[in-house]
Order: sequence, then structure tokens, then C-alpha cells
Amino acid sequence: MSITTGVNKVILFGEITSEPVFGNVKSVTQGCSFTIVTHEMVKRGNEKVLHAETHQIKASKLLIEPILGKLQAGGKMYLEGRVETISYTDADGVRRYDTWINATRIEFPGLAIAG
Repeated sequence: MSITTGVNKVILFGEITSEPVFGNVKSVTQGCSFTIVTHEMVKRGNEKVLHAETHQIKASKLLIEPILGKLQAGGKMYLEGRVETISYTDADGVRRYDTWINATRIEFPGLAIAG
């Protein structure tokens, strides 16, 4: 039996849409979560329209501490990370899934932090 490996890497450039929330973010202890939005032009029929996609981000405390002052809603950021899907059962007994981007690198103009 052979084992096939893959790549789980995400690169995003977008705008921060929420202030960071600190605490236990699902599986990142003492980290924070926030959201960013990315925009792209997509073709719908014969027109090109602007499409926005919102991404839930989580990051460790060590990654966020040095850049906390720059992590503000409305700011632009470049982010590298990996996709992580978490399953849970809601109050009605329905299995649900959340997809997060677990950040490993965040950059702002003139400042780069690698985790």
C-alpha cells in the first residue's frame, strides 16, 4: 500500500473585516480569530462582476502578538496558512462543519512575521 501526500496551503490577500477575538479558538489555545474578505472579478453570463469571499482566520498568540497594532478592521493583509475543517454537533443534534484558515504567516506593508 502506498501513501500519497498532498499540499494544504492557502495564500490570501484581502481586507480585515473584524477585530481579533482572543481566547481558545476551537483548536488554537490562547490564539485569536478574525475574518478577512477577498475580491475577484468573475464572469457571469456575458458580464464580469465583483465577487467577495469571506474567510475565517485563526492564528496563534505567538504569531499575532508582534502585529497586534496593525490587525484592525479595514486594513489590508497578505496571509499564508492551511485549511482546517472542524466538525461539531449543534444543539439540535445536527452535524455541522466550520472551515478555518490556520495562519502561519501574516504580512503587512513593511512588516513580515512567520510562524
